[in-house]
Amino acid sequence: MKHMRSAFFVLAGTAVIGLLGACEAPLGEGERAAWSGAAATQAPAGSGSTVEPGSTASAVATQAPAGSGGTASAAVTQAPAGSGGMAEQGGTASAAVTQAPAGSGGTAEQGVTASAEVTQAPAGSGGTAEQGGTASAAATPAPAGSGGTAEQGGTASPPPVRTASAAPAAAPAKEQTVSLPVLNYHSIGHEPGNTLVLPPEKLERQMKYLADNGYTPLTLEEFLLILERRMPAPPKPILLTFDDGYADNHEHAMPILKRYGFPAVLFLSPGSVEEAGYLDWEQAKEMQEAGWDIQPHGMTHPHLPRLPAERQREEIAEAARLIQENLGTESVVFCYPYGEYNRDTLKILKEEGFRYAFTIAQGRTTSAQPPLQLKRIYVNGSHSVETWSRSFAP
Repeated sequence: MKHMRSAFFVLAGTAVIGLLGACEAPLGEGERAAWSGAAATQAPAGSGSTVEPGSTASAVATQAPAGSGGTASAAVTQAPAGSGGMAEQGGTASAAVTQAPAGSGGTAEQGVTASAEVTQAPAGSGGTAEQGGTASAAATPAPAGSGGTAEQGGTASPPPVRTASAAPAAAPAKEQTVSLPVLNYHSIGHEPGNTLVLPPEKLERQMKYLADNGYTPLTLEEFLLILERRMPAPPKPILLTFDDGYADNHEHAMPILKRYGFPAVLFLSPGSVEEAGYLDWEQAKEMQEAGWDIQPHGMTHPHLPRLPAERQREEIAEAARLIQENLGTESVVFCYPYGEYNRDTLKILKEEGFRYAFTIAQGRTTSAQPPLQLKRIYVNGSHSVETWSRSFAP
């Protein structure tokens, strides 16, 4: 099944490479469709890409110039983040969103289909946080009163008693935007040419880097409290997320993170549980006990915008139900399969009680982003530790 999905994406990837030569399609159910030579075209981190509903893009993502508030036509599918042509769970990117560049203040409008793996944030960009400015209100001084004047022919009358009018209070400063790096991993193993598969020894070096350089990996609860300004951030906070529920996450990633005492988040598609190459429920429980938060990634990892609203609801609600039933975990954060969603998806997530959702749009997560359209930073398995570390450096 995994290889059929991979083959589906190889065809789509070849077309995209011919057009742009550097864009990557998302990984599908296997999230392992190998493209050997595709270089990751990276969308600037921290971009506030705006997508407007209504139109479709026919080719790969074109970056808006730096600092522009450029918008991309919507019902669009974003090109994958530096995946080297790997497609999430076997789908093809139907189009690629034109992303606004780093520092752009645009926000994605609801109803847009953001597609398969997004273009990666450029090495070393680290996405800048959008800062909330401070508003200062100048106090208007009370008009100066005149002193008492002497009456003609008489004694000088005392100056009238004056009450100083209070200057209006300055407007409170706007709260500064919270900015947090969220790393997006997939499979941990060896598959040369597939940049969505990170070798275990490289993951070990990455976790050592985080420990040696004072980073604090967060639990999902801590991440949400910090994002909502209900908890102060520790030194260098970071969230580690793994998509799809590969069995190699249990075999390789869990022991490595456990050695460093690092928590992580796993986005699981329950329909893949116990399929070849994927976790079973017992392994998922062991990961949960080791400090992994497990949240839904769709029931069968579908292209949600291609489904009618009721089918979308089934995919979202059933995935949450099975995670609750097997792991006792309430689902409050969703991760879009292929990064795709539309107005129906957003509406259903709200109605089903989800507070946040992650896309594959590239950049740091910030409190200024719509809660159901949070960004992440794709981890490219071919990158050196130095290049990887620059992608989320403060």
